[in-house]
Amino acid sequence: MMENDSERTLHSEHRKRVRRRFEKEGVLGLEEHVLLELFLYDTIRRADTNPISHRLLDRFGSLGGVFSADYEELLKVKGIGPVTARRISMSFAESRKKIAKELLSKPVLTFERASSSLIWMMQGKGAPDGVFILLDALFSVTDVIESTSENGRLCVPVREILDSADRDDALNLIIGIAPGLDFSDVSGLVGELKICDVIEIDGFDAHSVL
Repeated sequence: MMENDSERTLHSEHRKRVRRRFEKEGVLGLEEHVLLELFLYDTIRRADTNPISHRLLDRFGSLGGVFSADYEELLKVKGIGPVTARRISMSFAESRKKIAKELLSKPVLTFERASSSLIWMMQGKGAPDGVFILLDALFSVTDVIESTSENGRLCVPVREILDSADRDDALNLIIGIAPGLDFSDVSGLVGELKICDVIEIDGFDAHSVL
């Protein structure tokens, strides 16, 4: 059934309100279904994405579940077509690269800002278990290095971190880690870099564990 003008206007105004909330509050200020709505806007141009986002969360349990879901399973959800399913299943590899570039051009001054960036980098298939954000003396980001884990411990790419720090005069470090990883040996491996915070990313929640 075709939408009438009033329905299109209603959806348009709702989308504007959601975007304004995102601009004001960031990732940590929004509910999971609202974040998912925002994500769906790019491929679902006209339909109401609110019920679609709720159906996705009901089926896959969480945002992390949605973005880890297989393409064929996504297509079984009413309202999800091939283009949207493809974007969901492939999105975060591309999004992490874009976020990393954005981080390189802006200072990370607050827990909220660092957490919001790490949350998006550490979701979905192929997401890293750890992210090392290097900062200079003015707390501007100089590099973003992704890492893995082994036997419950965060792997530290020591040479890559130290080379990057020397090249760009980085002095500080913010680390994002997956839940429950042991990071106790990090401080002894990263030379004179000051670890400003270690932020555990559990789905779309974040808290300091330093």
